[in-house]
Amino acid sequence: MALTGILIFTNVIGQNLNEHRWKHRILIIQASDELSDKYRDQLKEFNDVDKELKERKLVVYTIVGDKYKVMNYQSKISDNSWQPTSGLFGDLLDNDYDFRVILIGLDGGVKLEKTTVLTRKELFNIIDSMPMRMNELRKNRK
Repeated sequence: MALTGILIFTNVIGQNLNEHRWKHRILIIQASDELSDKYRDQLKEFNDVDKELKERKLVVYTIVGDKYKVMNYQSKISDNSWQPTSGLFGDLLDNDYDFRVILIGLDGGVKLEKTTVLTRKELFNIIDSMPMRMNELRKNRK
Protein backbone atom coordinates (compact mmCIF):
# COMPACT_ATOMS: atom_id res chain seq x y z
CA MET A 1 0.00 0.00 0.00
CA ALA A 2 2.80 2.45 0.84
CA LEU A 3 4.57 1.66 -2.42
CA THR A 4 1.32 2.19 -4.31
CA GLY A 5 0.86 5.56 -2.61
CA ILE A 6 4.40 6.63 -3.53
CA LEU A 7 3.92 5.57 -7.14
CA ILE A 8 0.57 7.33 -7.36
CA PHE A 9 1.99 10.47 -5.76
CA THR A 10 4.88 10.55 -8.21
CA ASN A 11 2.65 10.08 -11.23
CA VAL A 12 0.03 12.58 -10.09
CA ILE A 13 2.55 15.33 -9.48
CA GLY A 14 4.31 14.45 -12.70
CA GLN A 15 1.16 14.86 -14.77
CA ASN A 16 0.47 18.58 -14.51
CA LEU A 17 -1.33 18.44 -11.17
CA ASN A 18 1.51 20.30 -9.54
CA GLU A 19 -0.46 23.50 -10.22
CA HIS A 20 -3.00 22.35 -7.61
CA ARG A 21 -0.46 21.59 -4.89
CA TRP A 22 -1.04 23.71 -1.76
CA LYS A 23 -4.04 25.37 -3.47
CA HIS A 24 -6.61 22.62 -4.04
CA ARG A 25 -7.63 19.21 -2.86
CA ILE A 26 -8.33 16.90 -5.78
CA LEU A 27 -11.10 14.36 -6.07
CA ILE A 28 -10.80 11.94 -8.96
CA ILE A 29 -13.90 9.99 -9.93
CA GLN A 30 -12.91 7.28 -12.39
CA ALA A 31 -15.32 4.93 -14.14
CA SER A 32 -15.11 2.66 -17.12
CA ASP A 33 -18.63 3.58 -18.28
CA GLU A 34 -20.93 6.61 -17.90
CA LEU A 35 -23.86 4.23 -17.43
CA SER A 36 -22.29 2.58 -14.40
CA ASP A 37 -24.59 2.66 -11.36
CA LYS A 38 -21.69 3.53 -9.04
CA TYR A 39 -20.61 6.39 -11.32
CA ARG A 40 -24.12 7.84 -11.49
CA ASP A 41 -24.64 7.40 -7.74
CA GLN A 42 -21.31 9.13 -7.07
CA LEU A 43 -22.25 12.15 -9.17
CA LYS A 44 -25.64 12.36 -7.45
CA GLU A 45 -23.91 12.28 -4.06
CA PHE A 46 -22.26 15.62 -4.78
CA ASN A 47 -25.30 17.39 -6.24
CA ASP A 48 -26.23 20.58 -4.39
CA VAL A 49 -23.09 20.76 -2.24
CA ASP A 50 -21.12 23.24 -4.33
CA LYS A 51 -20.66 25.57 -1.35
CA GLU A 52 -19.24 22.77 0.81
CA LEU A 53 -16.92 21.62 -1.98
CA LYS A 54 -15.72 25.19 -2.48
CA GLU A 55 -15.07 25.64 1.25
CA ARG A 56 -12.88 22.55 1.15
CA LYS A 57 -10.93 23.76 -1.89
CA LEU A 58 -11.91 20.84 -4.11
CA VAL A 59 -11.22 20.35 -7.78
CA VAL A 60 -13.06 17.34 -9.19
CA TYR A 61 -11.73 15.37 -12.15
CA THR A 62 -14.37 13.09 -13.63
CA ILE A 63 -12.75 10.44 -15.80
CA VAL A 64 -14.65 7.93 -17.91
CA GLY A 65 -12.62 5.59 -20.05
CA ASP A 66 -10.13 7.70 -21.96
CA LYS A 67 -11.78 11.10 -21.46
CA TYR A 68 -12.16 13.57 -18.58
CA LYS A 69 -13.90 16.73 -17.34
CA VAL A 70 -12.79 19.16 -14.62
CA MET A 71 -14.76 21.22 -12.10
CA ASN A 72 -12.86 23.72 -9.97
CA TYR A 73 -15.16 24.74 -7.12
CA GLN A 74 -12.79 27.50 -6.04
CA SER A 75 -13.19 29.50 -9.21
CA LYS A 76 -16.31 27.88 -10.64
CA ILE A 77 -14.26 27.23 -13.74
CA SER A 78 -15.22 24.00 -15.34
CA ASP A 79 -14.67 22.34 -18.62
CA ASN A 80 -17.89 20.57 -19.38
CA SER A 81 -16.57 19.18 -22.62
CA TRP A 82 -14.84 15.86 -22.54
CA GLN A 83 -11.09 16.00 -23.13
CA PRO A 84 -8.86 13.03 -24.01
CA THR A 85 -6.85 11.80 -21.04
CA SER A 86 -3.88 10.97 -23.31
CA GLY A 87 -1.54 10.14 -20.45
CA LEU A 88 -3.19 12.37 -17.86
CA PHE A 89 -2.29 11.10 -14.38
CA GLY A 90 0.10 8.49 -15.76
CA ASP A 91 -0.31 5.09 -14.14
CA LEU A 92 -2.88 6.41 -11.65
CA LEU A 93 -5.70 5.63 -14.05
CA ASP A 94 -5.68 1.87 -13.88
CA ASN A 95 -8.26 0.56 -16.32
CA ASP A 96 -8.61 -2.64 -14.28
CA TYR A 97 -11.11 -0.75 -12.12
CA ASP A 98 -14.74 -0.35 -13.14
CA PHE A 99 -15.08 2.46 -10.59
CA ARG A 100 -12.72 4.25 -8.26
CA VAL A 101 -12.58 7.44 -6.20
CA ILE A 102 -9.27 9.02 -5.15
CA LEU A 103 -8.81 11.98 -2.81
CA ILE A 104 -5.55 13.90 -2.99
CA GLY A 105 -4.70 16.42 -0.28
CA LEU A 106 -3.23 19.89 -0.54
CA ASP A 107 0.23 18.38 -0.09
CA GLY A 108 -0.25 16.16 -3.14
CA GLY A 109 -0.53 12.94 -1.12
CA VAL A 110 -3.22 10.34 -1.67
CA LYS A 111 -5.58 10.51 1.32
CA LEU A 112 -8.21 8.02 0.20
CA GLU A 113 -8.73 5.47 -2.53
CA LYS A 114 -11.85 3.34 -2.72
CA THR A 115 -13.90 1.37 -5.21
CA THR A 116 -17.30 2.12 -3.70
CA VAL A 117 -19.33 5.32 -3.70
CA LEU A 118 -17.89 8.01 -1.44
CA THR A 119 -20.63 9.76 0.50
CA ARG A 120 -20.49 13.50 0.97
CA LYS A 121 -20.49 12.96 4.74
CA GLU A 122 -17.50 10.62 4.52
CA LEU A 123 -15.63 13.01 2.21
CA PHE A 124 -16.28 16.03 4.42
CA ASN A 125 -15.32 14.11 7.59
CA ILE A 126 -12.04 12.99 6.02
CA ILE A 127 -11.15 16.48 4.80
CA ASP A 128 -12.29 18.19 8.01
CA SER A 129 -10.04 15.92 10.07
CA MET A 130 -6.95 16.86 8.05
CA PRO A 131 -4.51 19.15 9.91
CA MET A 132 -4.48 21.81 7.18
CA ARG A 133 -8.28 21.90 7.05
CA MET A 134 -8.47 22.18 10.84
CA ASN A 135 -6.08 25.12 10.60
CA GLU A 136 -8.27 26.71 7.91
CA LEU A 137 -11.31 26.36 10.18
CA ARG A 138 -9.46 27.93 13.11
CA LYS A 139 -8.40 30.90 10.96
CA ASN A 140 -11.96 31.38 9.71
CA ARG A 141 -13.32 31.58 13.26
CA LYS A 142 -11.10 34.54 14.12
